[in-house]
Amino acid sequence: MTTINSHWIMQRICKLGILFNILVIVTPAIAVPSLIDRIKDEHARGQEQWIYNDFEKAVSEAKLSGKPIFVTFRCVPCEACESFDAEVAKNNERIKELTEKKFISLRQVEMKGVNLSQFQFDYDLNWAAMFINSDGTVYGRYGTQSADGPDAYNSVESLEKTMKRVLAVHANYSAYKKFLVDKRGKPKPYKTALEMAGLEQKEKYEQLTERKNCIHCHNIHDAENNYLELTGKWSNEILWRYPLPDNIGLKIDPKDGLRISEVISGSPAAKAGLRAGQSITYINNQIILSIADIQWVLHNLPNTGT
Repeated sequence: MTTINSHWIMQRICKLGILFNILVIVTPAIAVPSLIDRIKDEHARGQEQWIYNDFEKAVSEAKLSGKPIFVTFRCVPCEACESFDAEVAKNNERIKELTEKKFISLRQVEMKGVNLSQFQFDYDLNWAAMFINSDGTVYGRYGTQSADGPDAYNSVESLEKTMKRVLAVHANYSAYKKFLVDKRGKPKPYKTALEMAGLEQKEKYEQLTERKNCIHCHNIHDAENNYLELTGKWSNEILWRYPLPDNIGLKIDPKDGLRISEVISGSPAAKAGLRAGQSITYINNQIILSIADIQWVLHNLPNTGT
């Protein structure tokens, strides 16, 4: 019969225990991949001019530097606007110089934690931008789509012009501030998308952000629509958000963003005396820096049916 040496067994257990503890101590924790890796955002990789998905950091740096904040909103998985995004994020040297030297530039790639009272724009866009002061005042918006496509009104030329207009306003902030009052929009009853009553699949979106569970910009409009339906406040008129200047008879040169290329005969714009060659600079006491700024004013007008 085999004799069991209890002393030997205890020695082996102790040695194994020591070895196990050593393994636990020296084995590194598995690092969570960064957001840029999780969503495969290749346009932002290596682009140090951008703060990545951190608005609070952008505000802090803007306060220290005195620069305005340039925020781009990009739905990375979406193919629409992909080439334009690449130009803005990394390829175009003129835009890169502005983002690096003149602005605190923020690349926002998900809407999960975005303050929706601060950032109000056409959420049906695949690419959008806003320009703000570190105190939260909105200078302007950029990004427009139409039946001609999501990129029909977006160009490096007009974005560059808009950015330079923002810099001019920022340099004379106190003089222009009275024309910026209505650019931010009224406060929302919720702060972020996850607080919206109409947002579906909240448990999915509450998880660590990956490519397949980003809160896209269009999810914000979807949640708004769901809530209006649930509360019996839905109307087909709500679908017509952010109307183009064309709706009032204005054709704006997309390469400029302000210059009128055509006025439709008999339209409200024609009746107001507007003419081709003029530039839109103010509407309803708001300074206009882009086509998206015109849309913002039109979007917030009361729908009187006239």
